[in-house]
Amino acid sequence: MRICTILVVMLTGCFVARAADAPAPAPAPAVGATAPAVAKAAPSTAPSVTPQARELLDRMDQAYASLISLDLVGKLAFRSDVGGEKRNRDSEFTAKYQAPNRFVQDMKDDVVAGSTGEKLYMYSAAKKGYIIQDAPKGKIIAKDLQPPYDQLLDVISTQNPSLLFALTASPSKMLIENMPSAEKLADVSVDGKSLNALKLKDPATNANMTLLLDPATNLVRRATLDMSPALTKRGAQDVKEAQVTVDYSTVAPGAAVKAGQFAWAPPADAKDVAKEMAAPEGEEPSKALEGKAAPEFSAKDLNDKQVALKDFKGKVVIVDFWATWCGPCREGLPHVDKVYQAFKDKGVVALAVDVQETKEKVQQFVTENKFTFTALLDSDGKVSEKFKVSGIPQTVIIGKDGIVKNVFVGTGPDSEKKLHDAVQAAVDAK
Repeated sequence: MRICTILVVMLTGCFVARAADAPAPAPAPAVGATAPAVAKAAPSTAPSVTPQARELLDRMDQAYASLISLDLVGKLAFRSDVGGEKRNRDSEFTAKYQAPNRFVQDMKDDVVAGSTGEKLYMYSAAKKGYIIQDAPKGKIIAKDLQPPYDQLLDVISTQNPSLLFALTASPSKMLIENMPSAEKLADVSVDGKSLNALKLKDPATNANMTLLLDPATNLVRRATLDMSPALTKRGAQDVKEAQVTVDYSTVAPGAAVKAGQFAWAPPADAKDVAKEMAAPEGEEPSKALEGKAAPEFSAKDLNDKQVALKDFKGKVVIVDFWATWCGPCREGLPHVDKVYQAFKDKGVVALAVDVQETKEKVQQFVTENKFTFTALLDSDGKVSEKFKVSGIPQTVIIGKDGIVKNVFVGTGPDSEKKLHDAVQAAVDAK
């Protein structure tokens, strides 16, 4: 089964996250809701690391391993120009770290993520939601975190790689596992200071990252993740730019640690997002909807008309949650449209609910693919929340009596047949 997880998108909005997936016009490898993090994946090819690059990586490992504390201030710049659609956003952040596993990162207008040493958390004031779990002892490494909490590290890896390296037992091992080609480039001058340049690349995907290291500290001064070649390789058209740059204005190893600066507790009015979406082990949270009355909702279609579920009382309704950036959704949407075409003469309605994208983006995608279902815009994510969507695509079959008959999450080789059979059963039901 292929699925795009969206819990962290629901919590954060993940403005960086969609750079990797948004423009791909053909089915792409299944990835989560976050940008290609340096904390995941198995090596795709044998490592090819030049001696000069290995020396830089070893010095970086030693520098991060010896940190007692670290203060960081920086800016994240996201630039994307793909398929004629431009997306730009800058955001400032501050971060503090104390060995081995305490940290706090505050990304302006996004989320606060951190560890008290006992608890890991991520909190959104805008969404009034958080996720929290026990913190691993010692260095935090990806294998210690289970979904959905592993996405917390995905967010940090894209927003603040220097902090991620401080939290990792071996930054170089993490990097080479994901980008097995590494070479030293000519030094680069930034603000009048000469910095060591290290380029890493995954030959299998063409994704590449450039790290600029301060030779005085061997810590990261600037990190740039360029997804342009990877998107082109995956079939995206007219890729002019797809890049995330993290630039640090302050990198202060050995910074003073104040009492209580890593303490955190959820505000009284905040909700535990993961707990709200909890489900039996191995089961999607949304499966709990089966056998219950479908949540009422309304959303605008592409003609700005408000469409409500109650408008289709007495009819079988297919509600599919998707996004253009989600590879599995691109595989599943033609199935939804095909099944809808097969049953529309029997009163079946298909509502394809796009998760938090622009009207223009959705309109273009629907038009290009000649879909005939009704596309709706879940601009604020509230419809997704009502249907306990933790991964997309998610397809819900609602019977003529308003009861949820089936919930399907992800795509697979028999997805179309399962959907067809479920709709047939709902149509045949008295």
